[in-house]
Amino acid sequence: MTDWCYPAVGGTQDVFFDRVAARCLPTIVAGEGIYLIDDRGRRLLDACSGPFLAALGQGNERVLQAMLEQGRKLTYTYSRTTRHPANAALAERLAARVEPIEAIGYDGDVVEAQGFAYLALRSREGLPISLPTTTGAPRPLTGGVVWPAKR
Repeated sequence: MTDWCYPAVGGTQDVFFDRVAARCLPTIVAGEGIYLIDDRGRRLLDACSGPFLAALGQGNERVLQAMLEQGRKLTYTYSRTTRHPANAALAERLAARVEPIEAIGYDGDVVEAQGFAYLALRSREGLPISLPTTTGAPRPLTGGVVWPAKR
């Protein structure tokens, strides 16, 4: 099988996206958990679904069942122009007052810097920075690349 590439200009998705960078893109045919599967059978870590699927996983049966149940009632309505009980119920469940960390005496920028420093040190030592119990990763995973400062 030869690799298929979107045309450099004009074809399919390239009508709307970058026309300069003619890149070969994988053709995704399935999804499983945190992976996308392309037409060559490669399992690719799903880093493109963002908040829509990354936290839920591809093929999550609970999510699929909820989608099916909702789809039988109403497939879609735009929440900026109409109201829908499912949107209202979800908003009520998610609505919570979130106080900034500064409200309890911490500096958010400092806490963020310390967090990244902690992850950088673990990465440098080859220690996991992602665990199944915190991120749903299949196993403890290392990550990151250290780029030393230019002197």
